[in-house]
Amino acid sequence: FSVESIVVEKSYDGPHPAGELLDNNNNGSSNNNNNNNNNGSNNNNSDDLETHLFQVGKLPREFVLASIEHFKSQKTIHKRYVARLLIAAKHYYENTPSLLDIPIPANGPVE
Repeated sequence: FSVESIVVEKSYDGPHPAGELLDNNNNGSSNNNNNNNNNGSNNNNSDDLETHLFQVGKLPREFVLASIEHFKSQKTIHKRYVARLLIAAKHYYENTPSLLDIPIPANGPVE
């Protein structure tokens, strides 16, 4: 499964993690004013930026708050961003220990 293959249509009116629609349409156009060449490298850069933004602790507060407001308006978040959130959550919980070490005094709990 490749999240990069999910295209965010220009008609999507919801929040974007980078504050604007990044070029992910593989057509050489760009909305982020990095249109120095049309060989697809901008698309790779936008995918890298988007991947970076969905790491633990990196997601912009503005995106989270805008997403909440979008939900309150009975609208949905784009499936590309939902997929990125789910994959990031999966990686986070895979790397989190499932058991906690809780020290217990040898002479029993302190009362």
